Amino acid sequence: MVPHRLHRSKALLVWPAVGLLVATTAACNGTIGHGNTAGSGTGAGNASGSAAASGATAGGTGMTGVGGTGTPTVPGVFTPAGTRLRRLTALEYRNAVTDLLGTGTQVTVELEKDTAYNNLKSVAASTIALSASITEQFETSALALASSLVKDTVRRAKVVGCTPTGATDEACLRTFVTSFGRRAFRRPLAAEEVTLYTGVGKNAMTVLSDFWGGVHYALAGLLQSPHFLYRTEIGVADPAVPGGRVLDDYELASRLSFLLWSTTPDDALLDAAAAKSLSTTSGMQQQVDRLLASPRAQDTIVDVFSQMLRLGDLDNLSQSATVFPAAASATLGASMRTETQTLLRDLLGRDGDYRELFTTTQTFVNAELAKLYGVPAPAGTGFVATTLPAAGPRAGYLGQASFLALNAHPDGTSPTLRGKFIVETLLCNSVPPPPNDVITEIPEKDKSKTMREQLQIHQTLSSCAACHQAMDPMGLALEHFDGIGAYRETDRGMALDVTGTIGGMAFNGARELGQLLADALKTPDNNPETADCLVRNLFRVATGHLERAGDLPVVTNLSTAFTADGFHVRGILAKLVASDAFRFVGQPE
Repeated sequence: MVPHRLHRSKALLVWPAVGLLVATTAACNGTIGHGNTAGSGTGAGNASGSAAASGATAGGTGMTGVGGTGTPTVPGVFTPAGTRLRRLTALEYRNAVTDLLGTGTQVTVELEKDTAYNNLKSVAASTIALSASITEQFETSALALASSLVKDTVRRAKVVGCTPTGATDEACLRTFVTSFGRRAFRRPLAAEEVTLYTGVGKNAMTVLSDFWGGVHYALAGLLQSPHFLYRTEIGVADPAVPGGRVLDDYELASRLSFLLWSTTPDDALLDAAAAKSLSTTSGMQQQVDRLLASPRAQDTIVDVFSQMLRLGDLDNLSQSATVFPAAASATLGASMRTETQTLLRDLLGRDGDYRELFTTTQTFVNAELAKLYGVPAPAGTGFVATTLPAAGPRAGYLGQASFLALNAHPDGTSPTLRGKFIVETLLCNSVPPPPNDVITEIPEKDKSKTMREQLQIHQTLSSCAACHQAMDPMGLALEHFDGIGAYRETDRGMALDVTGTIGGMAFNGARELGQLLADALKTPDNNPETADCLVRNLFRVATGHLERAGDLPVVTNLSTAFTADGFHVRGILAKLVASDAFRFVGQPE
């Protein structure tokens, strides 16, 4: 592959060392891919699209799911799971190169879409290796980013950090490789690494008689190295525990920065790692407080929620504009997403009680959503805070169109999809796939029957009843909202019954169901509840894997602390970072 803006003859002289790096990256498929590939997506629920999502193959909790025989016994001693390398997600990659190369940096190469595993991209990132196509995309992107930097005299001066004395200033080039490499690799470079990348740059600037040509190729090499593209959290031998492993300070800096900021550690965090202060309680707490105080932490947490709630899927709503005229709008899905994200941003910004997400009557609408909800339209085109009617049917996340439309059919509602989403995404419980011999489609709709009456067929089949008894009552509570999220009094003129019971607790409609979720509802077989489910998802993002049996003591303690602390997300993130699960890892897998 010929580097940009070079004749082929010069390219062969400049690029061979970097070509080896590309080959090394591709070869990592066999060594850091762990023999595992993620599913192609999560579909409508946490585990859809992958049979491995609920058990030991994926590192799941081993929970039996809705209608199962109960949860496993929680062991008394934390046993860390084996560690894996994690590839940067597209967001982490963009954030990292912008932080490394300065404001104004743009990733112009379209990268492969991230895979989601249990709705979380950072979990999938620990199960996938570089494909041939994305290896080429990363190479092309590295060259383009390097070319853009050396053309920008302001940015390049800041990034390089020294002024070259001539066209072949090897000392300045080595200074750049050493300082930039520390930030790109999230640790100091080994001597042989400094020599390698300086050699790449020296070769280029000699052939081209241009110092900046040397920076170009040294930088491109660093940006396509596995040490940049993968997060290394392998750990070192724990002197206090035979056979145990503990993350070193630089690995802790990386794990902390990506958890709270979705980017590479800044200089202050790397300096703390160099001083070995992150392996102390006070030193780590100081950095946690600093990172959580930044707006970047709020952006990152909102992104985690966006993944959990599958808000990205709103770009591809399937609702028929013939059935739902509002669906003809090309901006409707984006408006739905913005409403939910703005509500989350408000809740997190004031560090409110997480349970408000299910009960609040405050939301944020633009003119498009105001029309859908039947509330006064705001002036202009932006989103404004709106208080929903106190006695109205709509409140909290379950009343938002982002949830209601995302879990519906093109031509109507789907109580099963809505209930399944609540069970899997909000309660962290798995719903097993239906038996192969079961027809999942409801027979041709009987227009004389309500959806509740049509769904009764699922209750009569022994192989379906347990799951549908857990999913359908919650979904049926939302039947006052049509397939696009608008309120309706009746279904084709027939009265709607939105009552139900879960765990012996009765509810009537969406608002009462939301209140039950906010009250940390537990089902009879002790499946996880909403607050515990959020803790589990944050744990997954932090560690890169679904919780396993050995993780449950930490997860249980964190859930207890979350409840005792008043359900504040910032607080539980700080406690997660302080937990053994954040610092200790198992043997590399």
